[in-house]
Amino acid sequence: MRKSKTMFVIPMVLCCVSCGSDTKSKTEPNLEHTPPATTMVSVKPGFDPYEMMVVEHPIPSFDLWLSVFHAHDADRKASGLTLLRIGRGIGDTNTVLIRMKADDITKAKEFSK
Repeated sequence: MRKSKTMFVIPMVLCCVSCGSDTKSKTEPNLEHTPPATTMVSVKPGFDPYEMMVVEHPIPSFDLWLSVFHAHDADRKASGLTLLRIGRGIGDTNTVLIRMKADDITKAKEFSK
């Protein structure tokens, strides 16, 4: 019987000692001696706002219109317009939606007249 008590007591003592129940070993971090984090990171914005010209109008034939539209690329670029997207209507494929970035809004308005 004495051997079985010893077999029970020894694992209990080992468990209590190994679990770190000693409060002296636990210390709070000393924040006074911690060096501050001074890493400087350059943050580049993900988007630069710009002015946009949006045109929506009906056309008789998309293929005919597209060839005429591309023929005026030099005029658009001279007016500070950069083509972003050309879209067509789902219900009416003869409706065109054009998005262009405008570098100079005054020139873009003159071009649209």
